[in-house]
Amino acid sequence: MPTLMAVSAAGGAASGMAGLNLQYDACPQEGKTTYLGITAAVSSLLSYGAAMLGSFVQKALEASLGLGSMRVLFLVSALCAVLTLLYGVKRLPRGKVVRRGQ
Repeated sequence: MPTLMAVSAAGGAASGMAGLNLQYDACPQEGKTTYLGITAAVSSLLSYGAAMLGSFVQKALEASLGLGSMRVLFLVSALCAVLTLLYGVKRLPRGKVVRRGQ
């Protein structure tokens, strides 16, 4: 379980950097800091909400599954990550990225 948590943390850090790079390339040249600040604030609020939801779901699962509830939550988390990756592969542009100002 600790290995899975370490791999999950490393993947989360990498996806966070990749997401910031995508936001930076996609945001308008004027107001770039405002755009990035708002997206960071919204992302933080959603992350907080997801952690709270996971806490409540874990408590509910613990009543029926006992100690296996954490494994179920990690499985659900992994499935959500794979679905997000598949969505990104389908929706993100392919080919050479044209940066503004070049």
